[in-house]
Amino acid sequence: MLQSEQASKLKGLQKMIEPPLVGPPGYNRKVSHLPGALNIADDSSASSLKPMYEIKPAIAEMMAEINDVRQQIRAGFFNDLFLMMLERPQMTATEVAQRHEEKLLALGPVIENQMDEFLDPIVTRTWEVANAAGMVPPPPQEIEGQAMKIEYISILAQLQKLVGTNTINAFSQFVFGVSAAMVASGRPPDILDKFNSDEAADEYSIMTGVPPNMVNSAEEVAQIRAQRAQQQQAMMQAQAMQQGSEVARNLAQAKTGDESALTQLQDSMEGR
Repeated sequence: MLQSEQASKLKGLQKMIEPPLVGPPGYNRKVSHLPGALNIADDSSASSLKPMYEIKPAIAEMMAEINDVRQQIRAGFFNDLFLMMLERPQMTATEVAQRHEEKLLALGPVIENQMDEFLDPIVTRTWEVANAAGMVPPPPQEIEGQAMKIEYISILAQLQKLVGTNTINAFSQFVFGVSAAMVASGRPPDILDKFNSDEAADEYSIMTGVPPNMVNSAEEVAQIRAQRAQQQQAMMQAQAMQQGSEVARNLAQAKTGDESALTQLQDSMEGR
């Protein structure tokens, strides 16, 4: 439609600039409506060349129709969603996040259909052919026998995952806000027991595309926490020993008659 309207507009402009002509007899009897064509008329009054008819195409209306078709094409390819940030360059971070979420929600069905119906079958078939031909090395023991899961790492796929970070941020702010209010009112922050910080960190790293080597595995986290617990236990034992030595020193220095309080305490413990 756009190409046909553009062709009509150009043809009208050509006829307006270089219209078909009519002239006296003696040249040619063939009538042509092409721009710049010369047609011969039997009318004796046509003593000179002149336009056969006046062409005044409605350029403004044609351009309006063309622009409307262009806009429909842009909307069909979601061009307006990708360029929505250019409409208002001065926006807050919250508004930018909301616009990104709105954009990706509108693109979600299109992206998912393309992945499920087009990309996934191609990747799966390519993997099967390469594996059958021996082009793929054997999998490690950790993932042997597990089903293959296709994950896309393009910019659009990452943006689609980023939508989930808004829910994580909102839930985290809610939990910590309520816990702060509970502490301020003298109550224990029991709501923190509902928040799984490890899972939140893992999900957030996946949605934001953080490199895997920047996130510790569950085994590494368990080892770090075990070492920290041992260090805390050793510190508590050292503090207890220090407090015990201070108590013994104070009792030894406290005189009650000829014997110290520490001596009397030892005698009583030994039954003397």
